[in-house]
Amino acid sequence: MLHRIKYPGFSKAEGVYLEAYEPYLSNKERADMSIPIKIESREYRHLFSKMPKDPLYSKLIVLYNNGDVVTNADEVRRCVYSVFGLTLFQEPDSQFEFDIRQGDPELRRVEIESLTKLTHQQPNPFNESEQEVISQHLKYFKDLEKVGGYLKEVSTKLLDRKRFIGRADKITEEELLDMINLVEERTTHRNELERLLFFNGEYTREEAYRIFRKHKRSIRKVIGRYSYRKVVSEMRDAEKASPRLIRETNTIYGRSMQSKKDFLHFLENKPTDKERFQEQLDIMIDRTWILSSNYSR
Repeated sequence: MLHRIKYPGFSKAEGVYLEAYEPYLSNKERADMSIPIKIESREYRHLFSKMPKDPLYSKLIVLYNNGDVVTNADEVRRCVYSVFGLTLFQEPDSQFEFDIRQGDPELRRVEIESLTKLTHQQPNPFNESEQEVISQHLKYFKDLEKVGGYLKEVSTKLLDRKRFIGRADKITEEELLDMINLVEERTTHRNELERLLFFNGEYTREEAYRIFRKHKRSIRKVIGRYSYRKVVSEMRDAEKASPRLIRETNTIYGRSMQSKKDFLHFLENKPTDKERFQEQLDIMIDRTWILSSNYSR
């Protein structure tokens, strides 16, 4: 069976749209089409098809809503860019729900309350440098909580948009561009969570773990055994997560990062979603639009 990429707002091409596309289809291809996209006073349909084992769309075409082919490159470019607002929703609902949970006040409550107690306890068993590490580790969790709140807000909006697309019979360019802006905002907050994770791992976590082991008995007296285990467990889990995130990012972006510093440098120079869309747009128009001078399939 032909592997298909499923996007909300797309369905199997049929009617006059399939008729317009059929001359360009091979026997093994299946065309999918978007719901009508209204740009200014006109409505468009974006159609694409994918061959088996092809990493890119094998071809794409843009039609007016009456089935006529759009031949103007600027019109096609504008329509294809807006369609990124639909293709961004291929993620399952569970991924949006995971991001929404990052804003749950209970998620980091134990860590924040425990570290706050340690910064205020008297007499304080920590020396000056250890007190600074505990304060920095507390700030890390407060920053995670703050950014998680932002991520929850934007991810909730995006999940609502995804469900709206599933019910809509048409969509406007303005709505799609708004979705692109929301996705870029979501990515910004996700990047910041990762930056906090790796910055803490590079500059604070190891020393915080050493302090918790060194002062285990006195710390447990202040915050309790459960809270102690939870804070230490978070350190271990965060440390385990870092290599996995590096490997996944290397695969996605074709990098060869090895260290936390490498990853922090990557985040500082990571292209925005809009920059990536523009790069992908240029490739798609050049290589996969059937009326491109470089299209050769």
